[in-house]
Amino acid sequence: MRTRAACFSSLVAGSCVLFAGGAAAGAAAQSAPASDPNLVVRGTCATCHNDRARRGNLSLEGFDATAAADAPDVAERMVRKLRA
Repeated sequence: MRTRAACFSSLVAGSCVLFAGGAAAGAAAQSAPASDPNLVVRGTCATCHNDRARRGNLSLEGFDATAAADAPDVAERMVRKLRA
C-alpha cells in the first residue's frame, strides 16, 4: 500500500503536465523530467503561494513535497485543489 506522501508526490509530479500545457512544456518535459516534486511546487505553485503574495492564504516557500507528511494540512489543501 502506498503511503500518503508517495501518493502526494505522484499527484504533484503528474499535475506538472496538466499545468504546464503547450509546446514549451513539452520541450521542457523532454529536457528535464519532473522527478523532483519540489521543483514542480517551486516552479508552478510557489510563484503565487509564497510568503509575500500568500494567494489563498497559503505559502509554500518552506513546504517540502517529499516530506508532505510533516505538513499534512498544507498537503491536504494542495491535493484538494489539484483534484478540483
